[in-house]
Amino acid sequence: MNEVLETPFFGAVLTMIAYETGVYFSRRFKLAICNPMLIASILIIGFLLISGISLETYNIGGDYISIFLAPATAVLAIPLYKQINNLKKNLLPILIGIIAGSLTSFIIVVLCAKLFCLEHLLRLSLLPKSITIPMGIELSKQIGAVPAITIHCNHRNYRRGCSSCRMSNFENQKSRGARNRHRNCCSCDWNCQSH
Repeated sequence: MNEVLETPFFGAVLTMIAYETGVYFSRRFKLAICNPMLIASILIIGFLLISGISLETYNIGGDYISIFLAPATAVLAIPLYKQINNLKKNLLPILIGIIAGSLTSFIIVVLCAKLFCLEHLLRLSLLPKSITIPMGIELSKQIGAVPAITIHCNHRNYRRGCSSCRMSNFENQKSRGARNRHRNCCSCDWNCQSH
């Protein structure tokens, strides 16, 4: 049994099964509490506690999943490249939006951290929450934060974006186009299908 646990496949398979279970419950019940990441985390933690398997043993395979995040993020450049003319035409509004969003996120994290007297390590882990997961993981490691907290907060932001997408009534044609493309994302199908 130890041979199986110490292979890279154990953590990876456990993670995929837990996440797919979370996706099933998310689509079945359509409740915010049925977040696939939350359910997967609870299932994995529960399984590790009940079975007595150490986090280090799980991470032998669990860390391999993060290897696939960087190429997946790079693939997102293809649709961006296809829209290069629109990006060039709207460069100033795009840059202003990115800068405003980044500053707002940073300021909110700092203010909330001070308001709720969060520990320094938790503050650091929350700072890179609004960037892509692979970049957030690397930034968390570099600043001495906890990448798992960054990943969880990053995913929560993404889910909130799906909900905002569903509730928004975009007037601008470019925004409406972004919303329609966003609807096709696999992680939030049930959130965005109401439009």
